[in-house]
Amino acid sequence: MAPEIQLLLSRFGRLGVVAVTSFLTNVLLTILLTEFFGLPPERSFALVLVLIFAANFIATRHWVFSDRVAGSNAWSQLLKCAAVSASFRVLEWVAFYVLLDYLDLHYALTLVGVLCLSFVTKSLIYERYVFR
Repeated sequence: MAPEIQLLLSRFGRLGVVAVTSFLTNVLLTILLTEFFGLPPERSFALVLVLIFAANFIATRHWVFSDRVAGSNAWSQLLKCAAVSASFRVLEWVAFYVLLDYLDLHYALTLVGVLCLSFVTKSLIYERYVFR
């Protein structure tokens, strides 16, 4: 296999690890802050979203794209990452809503499909635009 393809697949796998870890940490921290520290669920979730975004950015920059850290502008990458992340959350919701409402697909199938397509597309945008 060509070295470029191997590197791309390696990054894709590491992004998958970051995504799964992020999901599990998000759920666990939200429950912890709500159940054991008494924060309202809305505040717990909001705080965790900020923490997870920061952790994801650091992990993605320094682990997934570690070969590109030297000479890159962290601030520029952070702004691009935030814009991409926010845009994808909106696009995921719109795609979910449209597929669910207009095509009458099952919500679980729709959710999985939208999130999988989003992951692949966002990974390519990170590869080609954000962490260049």
